Amino acid sequence: DGSATVSEATTSEGNALKVKELEATIIEDEVASSQGIKIRRRPPTGQPLHYVGPFEFRLQNEGNTPRNILEEIVWNKDVEVSQMKERKPLSTLKKLLDNAPPVRDFIGALKGAYTQTGLPGLIAEVKKASPSRGVLREDFDP
Repeated sequence: DGSATVSEATTSEGNALKVKELEATIIEDEVASSQGIKIRRRPPTGQPLHYVGPFEFRLQNEGNTPRNILEEIVWNKDVEVSQMKERKPLSTLKKLLDNAPPVRDFIGALKGAYTQTGLPGLIAEVKKASPSRGVLREDFDP
């Protein structure tokens, strides 16, 4: 039956995606730990709602307050990714990939730079500021 095959493939793809996400999380945790940073890997649960007469208010507690800027970024990104997955499922993304232009040749670009200039090609990420340390260089000019 064709639907059973599709279902099995979908389950298999979903499992493979979960494994990749888990591996990425483990690597991120190892990097953070090596720098002395502990990040709780879950988004905030939201502040509990309390009612007193006609008033309602929320209290913050340790469980729903990020301990550092990196944890806040991770929690917010987790919520953002979940919302994006709901808006655009994996099957839709796969269809978009089928019609996407071909990817650039990464190694070819580096070799081409060397051929043209005689100098090694360089691909770098540069930042003016860090989420945890703030501005790294005021006169930043990449």
